[in-house]
Amino acid sequence: EKVDISASPGSAPDKTNLQVNVTEQSTGDITFGAGYSTSSGILGDVSIQERNLLGKGQSLKLSLSLGTTASNIDLSFTEPYFLDRPLAAGFDIFKMTNARQSTTSYASSNLGFSLNAGWAYTEHTNQTIRYTLKQTNIYDIGYYASAAVQTQAGSSITSEISESLAWDTRDQRFNPTKGWVIRNTVALAGLAGDNYYFRTSVNASIYQKIIENVIFSLNATGGLVLPFNDTTLRLNNRFYLGGDSLPGWAVAGVGPRDSNSGDALGGKYFYTGMGELSFPLGLPEEIGVVGKAFVDVGSAWGAIQQTGVSILDSTLMRVGTGFGVQWSSPFGPIRVDYTIPLVKEPYDRTQNFRFSFGAKF
Repeated sequence: EKVDISASPGSAPDKTNLQVNVTEQSTGDITFGAGYSTSSGILGDVSIQERNLLGKGQSLKLSLSLGTTASNIDLSFTEPYFLDRPLAAGFDIFKMTNARQSTTSYASSNLGFSLNAGWAYTEHTNQTIRYTLKQTNIYDIGYYASAAVQTQAGSSITSEISESLAWDTRDQRFNPTKGWVIRNTVALAGLAGDNYYFRTSVNASIYQKIIENVIFSLNATGGLVLPFNDTTLRLNNRFYLGGDSLPGWAVAGVGPRDSNSGDALGGKYFYTGMGELSFPLGLPEEIGVVGKAFVDVGSAWGAIQQTGVSILDSTLMRVGTGFGVQWSSPFGPIRVDYTIPLVKEPYDRTQNFRFSFGAKF
């Protein structure tokens, strides 16, 4: 917060003693947040963080998030210079709960912890290694739920090690105007757990200024998850598309689905892509309101077959187009989108309107 430097004569004419007095600014804070989205409902969160624990530069954070469909509590610790090296290491202890929804017919919870370490190779390249051990419980299953859901009731243990490698040249993290980012994540689960699978995903985004305040961006994501060791793939380890991941479709609106109950069952493969143009709407720039026009595509498929269950599954590329308005308000970002699905399956769950709002105070 404040630095005062004073000089005094040293032990020789060519030497000077410097005394530096430092007044440290506050390193602790408490943050409250609130928001709403059509996919997650009403959201509220609070976090307490100390960024210089015991004067050692370590970070300790407790966060709590509550919503109409999900809740999350997380305690995290980070040591930025583990073993006196430029290596960030830490842990997370978490509990996450998701309520039963119309597209899933079940509720789920995750309780566990993770250990992580991350480092930078260059200014634009970094890697993270993570080990996660968690217990997942599937419960509160609807009476008319798919047999593919009912057979997975109960708890299971997942022991997973993963790595993530990222290349990031964006000029800024939020609302970038140029640059690109590529991130690859690979995970393997099995040791000391009930679930055995290999999962990988790749995400790439590029941003380019066309003219002043007009930005074009492309985003593509794809992934797969494959079970092994003669085990099935749990519902929570499969891929679902919709909501924020594929505008124009409801949460879990795209992917394998029970033809009788309508339950989303998830798939082993997925991809999405979006091209978006951000442009001014003629309002003063300081207001922070911009228009959005976009086209999005995607698909999720690869059902886990089960005897006696009729599953709808398709590799068809869904296509949607839409427009929206985004306001970087003093209270937090607000975005409203309207999307028209152009190519879809008859059994997809669509959602034209999407609204999101978040604030920190």
